[in-house]
Amino acid sequence: MRFTLTIPPALATDWTAASPTSIVARSGAFTIAIVGLHALPDDLDAWVATAMRRETPVGAQVEIGRGTDQATARRWPMRLVDARVLVDGAPVEVRVAAFYRFFEYGGIALARAPSATPDPALAQEALAILATAEPDWSSEVVTIEELWAP
Repeated sequence: MRFTLTIPPALATDWTAASPTSIVARSGAFTIAIVGLHALPDDLDAWVATAMRRETPVGAQVEIGRGTDQATARRWPMRLVDARVLVDGAPVEVRVAAFYRFFEYGGIALARAPSATPDPALAQEALAILATAEPDWSSEVVTIEELWAP
């Protein structure tokens, strides 16, 4: 089980898929990591907090902002949460995570900019990529009907 993000054709000159789980801005100013697809946890707030602290430097603080509920281009529920990573009180990174709900499964895509003030145009492009998420059920049975399909 997994989910995918797509680089819209209009953004193909600025972004590239570095691997099946990583998309990067050619300028290096943003990265988007696809964290995975798993059963939704009971404690969604803890899930968000853990994801926002992912791969932070030792001793760093993470200031988690508010979340906004939206939908992907295919109408899957998506919650966007922003955060700032601080080292010794100074901002060193800006993050936006998309938390997706695909039935009883959840996925995370984490966009990171190693700057206190990222390029606003690239930030909008990252949000456009996050909105392309959709599940890939090709390796799993999702409905009972699939058990009987030829």
